[in-house]
Amino acid sequence: MRNWGSWEPKRDKRTAIVFAETTQERSILHNRSEILENRLRQTIPSSLTQDCIKVQKLHTELFTGLAPSLPDAVGTFRGTPGSSVENAERVVKVSGHVPGLREYDRCLSPHLVLSEMNAFENALQTLIQDPLTRNFLSDYCELCHRFFYIHPFIDGNGHVWRAVTIALARQFDIEVHSTWCIDPKPYGPDFSYALQVFLDAPQILNEWCHDHIFKFT
Repeated sequence: MRNWGSWEPKRDKRTAIVFAETTQERSILHNRSEILENRLRQTIPSSLTQDCIKVQKLHTELFTGLAPSLPDAVGTFRGTPGSSVENAERVVKVSGHVPGLREYDRCLSPHLVLSEMNAFENALQTLIQDPLTRNFLSDYCELCHRFFYIHPFIDGNGHVWRAVTIALARQFDIEVHSTWCIDPKPYGPDFSYALQVFLDAPQILNEWCHDHIFKFT
């Protein structure tokens, strides 16, 4: 199995699922990503709706039909009662290497995902609804770290967050670099390292995002 997304060395093989694994599925995902990205970039900020940053909606738009072995995992948070991902643990295998980078990142336990995503989405809405009193870059980096630590979906989290990033920037009338795209992944191990050390050194992620994602005037 090719490691397009995350990797999970658990006994339950369902937690090791990778979406869009075949060449055809990858092509579909890439095309959907381009359509979504163009729509988000071209929509004027005042026309962006709350749905533009609903992570479950974005996940469904990108991955419907691309997880044939686990279709109900699309748009479904890990830990959702009655779903195939109710007990899905997750460990992310980090590709590439920079000094100090851990090879694996353990994500939030599934039984905590729903409550943490509720708090996360409330924080996201607060950022959007009260922009004048917020420090966009600082708040964005905190949300970014939280999202990847929670790792709410069994796969496809990176694609969803990259879409959320573009929509958020548009909400704040901030331009995003053309190199920041939903698919393929536009970053390497330096971004993973910044996430890993965020709680102790948040400035590393702040500086990385300032330099690689956003164009501040």
